[in-house]
Amino acid sequence: MSEQATTRVLLRLIETGLNGSNDPGLLEAEMSSTDWFQITASARQHFLSGLLFKAVRRGKLESALPQRAWATVHADYYAHVTRNLVLLNHAEALIEETRRFGAPLLFLKGSAFGGWLYDNPSLRPMTDLDILVREQDVETLLPIASMLGYESIGRTKHSFSLRHHDSGTYLELHTSLTSCPNYIGITTEELLARSVTTSSESGTARTLATEDHLLHLSLCGGFQHGVRQLAINACDIYLLARRAELDWESFFKRVSTPRLAPFVYGGLSLSQAILPSEELKFAMETLESEVHPRQRQRFREHQVARLLSPSPESVSYTH
Repeated sequence: MSEQATTRVLLRLIETGLNGSNDPGLLEAEMSSTDWFQITASARQHFLSGLLFKAVRRGKLESALPQRAWATVHADYYAHVTRNLVLLNHAEALIEETRRFGAPLLFLKGSAFGGWLYDNPSLRPMTDLDILVREQDVETLLPIASMLGYESIGRTKHSFSLRHHDSGTYLELHTSLTSCPNYIGITTEELLARSVTTSSESGTARTLATEDHLLHLSLCGGFQHGVRQLAINACDIYLLARRAELDWESFFKRVSTPRLAPFVYGGLSLSQAILPSEELKFAMETLESEVHPRQRQRFREHQVARLLSPSPESVSYTH
């Protein structure tokens, strides 16, 4: 089967997993001739195994997959479930220990999306906890993290990386949304001011406003990681853009600047190439006037098969 045809099958299964449909609309001939090992390799690389598992189960397609391919999807899905449970348990411990210090934590990406953006938290795998904090709170938070079993393994100008000595899971404490906060012009304080309470039982955990989540993920793909991203982030953006509470007017007000607009446009284009939607099309059209024609042309030339490739070169980070 051609790479293009295999990519189409993967995309249909991703859409089925995201939209809750029972029928991916694939022909029997497509299913029987698909390169399932290419699909499972891409799903593993891009953290799509949960969505693939859901689509196959809902469509009762298990028998259409080679036994080894289905076993891989099945094993990956439950591995993600286990890791998510461990990370969420660590998150609750952090919330509990930091409550009395008045040091707010803003949960980012997977730790914020499971159970909210996705109807089942097991569909949104995590490899670490990404948390945005105020720079002045770092000296308070690092000893707390150490007491909870984390050991420092590195730092950059805008983040502190820690690893749990028992579970081996990672914690990233970010003091800004990107590595160049002064250039981008987004402060942690303004993100905190717009933040919202998460669904945590403690009621003290917070996360970004929906518009800021969309901004963050767009910058991750279009700026922070050089117009590359995991396909699961395309799924995140696809779902965020369809949220009823998303205030598009506020979003465009924040990103329609000469510096931000091209990066946001580029990040949105990665998701639109994989999971086209009217919402993302509208967003890109709104930002077009702020983006140089050569950049727009570049972003229109994404090759979907390359964006979904299982090659490590197709992405530059995990979370």
